[in-house]
Amino acid sequence: MCGVKRVKIRTNPHKTKKSDTVETHLVVARHGKKGGLFYLLCNFNTKDLTDYEIIEKALRRYGYRWKIEEFHRHVKQEFN
Repeated sequence: MCGVKRVKIRTNPHKTKKSDTVETHLVVARHGKKGGLFYLLCNFNTKDLTDYEIIEKALRRYGYRWKIEEFHRHVKQEFN
């Protein structure tokens, strides 16, 4: 189960009447039926992507990131 929403993130840490913001995508997904939710903030350069394409790109890239983390953990364990 997965969904996507367009959100604005304030770039200025101080609250002002007109803060600078950046638009991005918030992808919310659940792993399996009973798994917990996880959130991915994604900033894709193209504006013409469908929700399905945004979710597909975000989850694919998250999978790549996870593989890289596993590789680093393996290297650290092998070489102490």
